[in-house]
Amino acid sequence: MLDFNVLGELQRLAMDRHCCVLLITHNRKTETDDVVESISGSIGIPGVVDTIMILKRKRGAKQSSLYVTGRDVSECTWNMQFNGECGAWS
Repeated sequence: MLDFNVLGELQRLAMDRHCCVLLITHNRKTETDDVVESISGSIGIPGVVDTIMILKRKRGAKQSSLYVTGRDVSECTWNMQFNGECGAWS
């Protein structure tokens, strides 16, 4: 309930200020069929936020998948590649 209440306040702040609030958290270590259930924390997190982006990769791998879902976006998965020279995913 605490996650839900705090995130609800942050969402109201973002809407009032016309800005984005980015919350970064960890994934659970256990595998699940539903990628949204891999978010560490309570079910309040995916219940409040407008968009969820989950980067999944095996430890040390240069390739990963970015899963995106939300209220105002189409659900999709993008293949990502890590560039160590600039420290960014593309």
